[in-house]
Amino acid sequence: MKIAVVIENYIAGGSDVVARAFSELDKDNEYCYFVNYKNDERNLLPLQLNSNIIYYYCPTIPDINLYLSKMPIGILVRRFLKSILYPIVLFIVLMEVNWKIKRFKPDIVICNNGGYPGGYVTRFLPFCNFRRTKQFIMMVHSLPTPAKFLSVSKLIDSLLEKIVTFVSVSEKIKEDLKVMRGIDSLVLVNSHFKNISKIDYKTKYAQNDGIKLWCIGQFIPIKNQIDLVEKLISIEAKILCKIELNFVGHIDNEDNFYKKLKLLTSKLHDIKVVFHGFLVNFEYPNQPHQYLIINSIREGLPLVMLEAMASGIPIISKPIGGIPEVIKNENQGFLYEDIDQFEEIIQTISSLSVDKWAKLSDKSYHTSLEFSKEKYLEKYKGLLK
Repeated sequence: MKIAVVIENYIAGGSDVVARAFSELDKDNEYCYFVNYKNDERNLLPLQLNSNIIYYYCPTIPDINLYLSKMPIGILVRRFLKSILYPIVLFIVLMEVNWKIKRFKPDIVICNNGGYPGGYVTRFLPFCNFRRTKQFIMMVHSLPTPAKFLSVSKLIDSLLEKIVTFVSVSEKIKEDLKVMRGIDSLVLVNSHFKNISKIDYKTKYAQNDGIKLWCIGQFIPIKNQIDLVEKLISIEAKILCKIELNFVGHIDNEDNFYKKLKLLTSKLHDIKVVFHGFLVNFEYPNQPHQYLIINSIREGLPLVMLEAMASGIPIISKPIGGIPEVIKNENQGFLYEDIDQFEEIIQTISSLSVDKWAKLSDKSYHTSLEFSKEKYLEKYKGLLK
């Protein structure tokens, strides 16, 4: 079969890694990725022999918003003309994407959304194209957003549900999609996809060499790195061991969020902070007392979490999205709701022996085996009609 995968976001994330995995795992079918020309395609590359990329170039609604924001009266223009401007822009880009997909002649179209609605193109494309394909799938990787115009959104969602197979990456997303948007969905839980080996640390590693906290992801408000640093600042004086906070993600020195985060980290005196930038084929070092920390506002089922667990790294996280479906407190790691629980966790891991850390590591690793590529492929192929 020929499968088209439509991607709309501008910055590559975990959902794009999943999209690439379709062609990596499923060698029986041919794939074509339809990608916005501004998309950061690093997570899509290298392509498999059974896949290729086609870009679409028409300006999208986010492009128009960005352009207007730079004009002195752009906000006013958008406010008064968006009811006319948005439909025109959306129609043009949908026609381009639809035309390019039509030339590929797919049997199945997958709209790969960060969340739902996720984007204008991926949400409305099924209305243009569904008659020419056997199946239309809407993959939802993160929590849905509330409807702005309830009656209109209900109408669109109900029509989409009749022509689209909705697929959520966790039970929590499935539940929220039903509650918030009235949409029923199937569940296809993510895998860690990469070939990852459990770290083999040295048993004589000195405990007083401290703790490594890893925070991996884009520097954006939804990932909540600023709040994480503020938490550490508030409890730093009470921490009795060495801590190194490691940020991994693309760095834009002109980005205001990153600049604010960087300035805030200067208020940490005893906690060492390292900004690694974007690391290709990142691997955790062979040593104990490492943790992946997730302080996001919302998540689906993060690939970075599954990858860390496959490396034997315990998780420290807020109980968001599908994370509590995988992480049980003091089993594969720790969950916290507020600053008091966060402080308690930091104090707990500060005094853990290597042996106790190793037990957390082993449980994290063994849980990751439940999310193997083989199991994912079997369930993924079960979706395809």
